[in-house]
Amino acid sequence: MNVSDLKIDLIHRITQLQQPRIIDELKRILDFELDTAE
Repeated sequence: MNVSDLKIDLIHRITQLQQPRIIDELKRILDFELDTAE
């Protein structure tokens, strides 16, 4: 699976989530990764 396919799969799976706790945790991880990538 290439990067584009992984992103599409991840987006689809995130849109199906119903638990705010998991969505908040994903956001925290992404925020951390994006902040440390600079």
